[in-house]
Amino acid sequence: TNKTGITTGASLVFDAMVATYAETKVNRNLSGSFTIDMLVKPAKPDDDEVFFMHGDGQDLLLFGKTGDNKLWLSVGNDYLVKSRKLDAQMTDFTRTIVTYDKQSGEVHFYAGTQDVTDPSAASDATFTHTIAAPLNFGYGLIGGILEARVWTKALTPAEIANTHMKYLSGYERELLAYYPMNEGEGETCIDKANGATLYIHGATWNFEKGISLHITSTDSVELAGDLLARSAIQDETLRLWFKTA
Repeated sequence: TNKTGITTGASLVFDAMVATYAETKVNRNLSGSFTIDMLVKPAKPDDDEVFFMHGDGQDLLLFGKTGDNKLWLSVGNDYLVKSRKLDAQMTDFTRTIVTYDKQSGEVHFYAGTQDVTDPSAASDATFTHTIAAPLNFGYGLIGGILEARVWTKALTPAEIANTHMKYLSGYERELLAYYPMNEGEGETCIDKANGATLYIHGATWNFEKGISLHITSTDSVELAGDLLARSAIQDETLRLWFKTA
């Protein structure tokens, strides 16, 4: 293809309608430390967007982006914190992360692996969020989401770097939910961590356009094994599409 990596496959696309979102039917608790982590591609980078939602009312936790290109986290009506302005608009899939360390009270924001926390605004968080509620993605977003991950710890910069633009196994410690969101069909997204299936409401699947390789009956293609980034004890699956001449 004309791209490499995670962002070349299918993604889930939302159109900001109230009825357009993906949500679990089971409740999950985010009462301790947490990290909300996903690849997002807003269709309108200058608009306010909501990427993730958990709870309701005074226990409503929201994570998104402002129209002036800052990430933000809010809890109820009493807590709102924003990152500094991102260096570039989110015109392509961008990894967006918010971490909350309950012990220190610190909130940090990341774009890719870069810490974009505003030091004057994002420390000493005083909110409480104890409700068990469904995980909701895409409610209030015009654009696409991939690789949605929810952790029950505040990822460190080293952990963010080690998981950047890489698929997870689903068995990582303190990984509460993991949705690759690359099924490309159907009405659900698999949770590879703990089985909390996401049910799709109104969202659609998008496929990136790429370029193909033309192979004749006398040609052959060999894949370099070291590109798979898998150890000798890990399984691997290759998925190929063929169109006959």
